[in-house]
This record gives sequence, structure tokens and C-alpha cells, in this order.
Amino acid sequence: MSDREIELWEEKAKSGLIGNDRIISSFTNTFRVNLYGRVETDFDTEYSHLTTVGITTTKNYMDRGKLEIDETKLREAIESDPEGVFELFAADGESRAEQGIAIRLRHSLDSAIESLAERAGGFKGKIQNHQFTLGRNINNIEDQISNFERRLVDTEERYWRQFTSMEQAIARANEQANYFYAQMFGGSGGF
Repeated sequence: MSDREIELWEEKAKSGLIGNDRIISSFTNTFRVNLYGRVETDFDTEYSHLTTVGITTTKNYMDRGKLEIDETKLREAIESDPEGVFELFAADGESRAEQGIAIRLRHSLDSAIESLAERAGGFKGKIQNHQFTLGRNINNIEDQISNFERRLVDTEERYWRQFTSMEQAIARANEQANYFYAQMFGGSGGF
């Protein structure tokens, strides 16, 4: 495969089953809002957005929000106001606007994990199928399979009963045919 074919293959694989998932795209948008929202702190600092410390997104929209770091600008920000940069990421305020970017992302990530676990299971003790959406879907499909198997067994038994009845009817018809043959030709009843 050429490099281009490999890239296309990887892109196709990434878009797979979860490419258009409503829950994942919702949390992706929430993460973006968390990253680019203004952080309001009690400190007198000019660093209230990621862009002010040299963290921006690429200009190519096909990168889908990939972050770029201007190391020089970030170093200057840390050297000039380390507490302001720290608060940009780690402020622990009451409201979302007063929380630092890392705190916001952590809360959003916890919420995303809970939503996905509610749907797919396997988180916080949700290991039985009736406790999550996909598990309930699995249970419904298993019930449908059981119903189809039961119907298949019933149909098979009906066909066996019909076959047995048909065999008995053929045996009676053969007996009658032998009887008539014997009566008409006066034979012993055999051929």
C-alpha cells in the first residue's frame, strides 16, 4: 500500500462505528467549549484564555481542533506570571466560569465516562445487561432469538406430525389398494 492509501484506510477506520455517535460528538463539543472559554479568577492576570499563553488550534480545519503550542510565548507567560498561568489551568472556583481549564475538562470527562458507561456498561458496577442501554438491547435480541428458536422447534414438530400422518395415510392407502387388487384378481393379496 502507498502512504496515501494507508492514510485513507486509517481515516476510514477512525470514522467507523463511533464516528457519528451522538454522545461522543456532544462531549467533543463540550471539551472544545471548556478549552476555549474564558477563565475568571480572583487574580489580576492577563491570562484568561489558552490563546493568551500561546496555545491555539491549527489553521487547517481538517485537523479538527488540533492544538499547537507556541513554546516561546508559553515560556514567557510562565516566567512573567506563573500564578496566573497556574490559575488558568487549575482554578477551583464555584461556577464553571471560575474553574480552570483542567478542572473543567476533568468534570466533563467524568460526565462523558458516566454517559458512555450508562450506554455500554462496565463502569461503577454496571456489569449486568439490564443496567445499561446496550445490555438491554442485547437482552431484547436474545429474547427474540429464543422466540425464533421456539417457533422453529414448534414448526419442526408440526412437520414431523404431518409427515407421520402422511406416512400412516399412505400405509392405509396401500392396504386398501392391496385389498382391492386381491378382490379384483382373486389373488392372495400379494403381487
